[in-house]
Amino acid sequence: MAPKPNTSKPCKVNNLYPYLLKGIDINRNNQVWCTDITYLRMPHGFVYLSAVMDWSSRFVLSWEVSTSMEESFCISSLETALRRYGKPEIFNTDQHLIYRCSKGQ
Repeated sequence: MAPKPNTSKPCKVNNLYPYLLKGIDINRNNQVWCTDITYLRMPHGFVYLSAVMDWSSRFVLSWEVSTSMEESFCISSLETALRRYGKPEIFNTDQHLIYRCSKGQ
């Protein structure tokens, strides 16, 4: 049992958004958040870790672990961060999915 290859390749049906962080001075909390997933090798397989982090403070806002790559644990991690810390101006992932969060959303 091993992680599948190319797990970081974006899905072709996902929209690609322009990179909003180029040239931006990130200097305050809740300005930019990021998220990523990694796997941890365990004696009998893998555990997946999803984390949401604030770029300015480098603080881990929330995290979740799962024994499968289901999307629900990633969504749960984001929802926890939103409940605890409010909404960031920009939410960034390594899949080129960058969202500018407006007050009305």
